[in-house]
Amino acid sequence: LQGGNYPGADDLMQFIERAAARLTQDPFAMGHVFRVRAYRTLVAGDPADSLSLFEQAIESLERAGDVRAACRHRTSCGAVHLELGDYEHAVEVLRRALVDSDKMGLTAVTAGAWHNLGMALARVGLHDEGLREETRAVASFAAQGDRRMEGAARLYCAFIRLMAGHAREAEENA
Repeated sequence: LQGGNYPGADDLMQFIERAAARLTQDPFAMGHVFRVRAYRTLVAGDPADSLSLFEQAIESLERAGDVRAACRHRTSCGAVHLELGDYEHAVEVLRRALVDSDKMGLTAVTAGAWHNLGMALARVGLHDEGLREETRAVASFAAQGDRRMEGAARLYCAFIRLMAGHAREAEENA
């Protein structure tokens, strides 16, 4: 899906769906099935359905005791709230994910939570706080060598600066 090979992804989805029919009583397996469904649905352009599926994934993974995966997907859930324009809920979900990921030492998840939290905070008018979180994301992604996400976080910094009325700084950041 991330590489754009949708026919290949759809073939894999058919395989996963056949397997899922036999795994409905396994919360760990179903958590990951829900996660894959959520991501596929998001890529297909239905964030509302994706949100519901991410929430099911989180619930299943928590029931299975996989708090690390649940935390990772809570960050995805927060990002979908952001995409849907539900900024207050995005802030709430991402702050919880941030606390949990930091506690577990999940640096990549923490960086993702900072990244989306920065924009969510800016969308509710907390530009300085949003920029602070986004700057943390930039530094963390850079330290991890994740240039794609570092670039995304730098773009969010530019958007936040623009929202705050700092066009020159936004342009420099972009």
